[in-house]
Amino acid sequence: MDLTISRDFFNQLSYKIVAANCKYYNAVGEFPFYQREKQSPTYIMPALHSVSEGAAEMETVVTRKSRGGGADQPEGSGFLDYWAFFRGTHFVIEAKHAFFNVLKNKPDSDCAFRSCSGVKG
Repeated sequence: MDLTISRDFFNQLSYKIVAANCKYYNAVGEFPFYQREKQSPTYIMPALHSVSEGAAEMETVVTRKSRGGGADQPEGSGFLDYWAFFRGTHFVIEAKHAFFNVLKNKPDSDCAFRSCSGVKG
């Protein structure tokens, strides 16, 4: 895989997610990700659709195959949080809800953005 494709995808996606969160914050006064992981589709899916030109899904069904290939290891099915197709490359994303304080270099449930100025939606 061409790493520039991955870099471009995640740079564009990250920017659009931050812009959507800031737009919401400027209207309501809080970030949608404060509402827990169930709210993440409200800002992730529009960003994915925009970046991938509409080729994106949420809760994509997958079939898991065992690594060993033996009959004693059952196959299973499940869901991936997000799938997108960007410049001929498939991206699968398992999103987790977490806060990370970059100044303290550790997870921190009290950290938040102080301002969204300069971020355009």
